[in-house]
Amino acid sequence: MAKYSGETFTSDTPLQRRMAMYEGRAFGQPDLEPMRINWKVFNGKWNERICEQFVEYCVKKGLGEGSPSEDELQLVTDIFWKRLA
Repeated sequence: MAKYSGETFTSDTPLQRRMAMYEGRAFGQPDLEPMRINWKVFNGKWNERICEQFVEYCVKKGLGEGSPSEDELQLVTDIFWKRLA
């Protein structure tokens, strides 16, 4: 995180413009690695997409033996948001 803190917290960087564009038009989707949270629009589309990617990553790595229940998916989603908060 510290490596990208200047991009994340400074105004009007290429990353901030990319985040704003995604929030407005869902263009230029975020990458899971490195994970860059949109702190300016915490409950926005950008962070929701990162959460989806994180859950997909967990499933790929063996969550629920590759076929998780709805409860397991919800648990990972909740962990993601609680960790950010």
